[in-house]
Amino acid sequence: MTMLSLSHHWVPGMQGVPVLPTVEADHVLNIDRGDAIRVQHVSAPSHMGTHIDAPSHTFADGRTIDEYPLERFIGPAVISSPTCSYGTTITVDDILAGGPEPRRGDMLLIHTGWGAKFGDPSYLSHPSLDESVAAWAAELELGLIGMDLLTPELPAQDRDASFAFQLHRGLLGADVLIAENLVFPRIEERRVRAVAAPVALAGGDAGWTNFVVEW
Repeated sequence: MTMLSLSHHWVPGMQGVPVLPTVEADHVLNIDRGDAIRVQHVSAPSHMGTHIDAPSHTFADGRTIDEYPLERFIGPAVISSPTCSYGTTITVDDILAGGPEPRRGDMLLIHTGWGAKFGDPSYLSHPSLDESVAAWAAELELGLIGMDLLTPELPAQDRDASFAFQLHRGLLGADVLIAENLVFPRIEERRVRAVAAPVALAGGDAGWTNFVVEW
């Protein structure tokens, strides 16, 4: 069996959504200072690093991350590697051309190559998903769509006054969860089993996760 983590390591000051705070970490107890044990204190937004968005991220009455059963985050998934670049939108046809066709209820993991740019300013200038992907995912009742992007939406610098997080609303409104900031250490367009339980933050609009795939 092969197992891979698709999650970024947490590092103080790591890249994230520019308008949000970054990760901060220090020691409240430290053996180097003469304490008997070492204990860290970590502060971070819920949407930092590799995480899964819950409907409450975009809907006032949306379901929170801790309200989902564990089995929702464990199951079959497909990896697709669509051809894309900054300024392009990834369509359903692109996804289907990039890997196995998802089955009803699958998780879909989209590898764009942007995960390798994480930490560099170029990571913020990324492709996005076409809005039609949300309707298609809802029809297939996909459990989750994950991607190696900061967001499935347009990059912040390309949004106009009409921008309203339509992809988030379309996906989360259909109970298709969103995993952001994945990284693919190996590129294999294939069917896998995903194990991606998030931290069950009470009332959480998202949950950090060590997103693991195996085959």
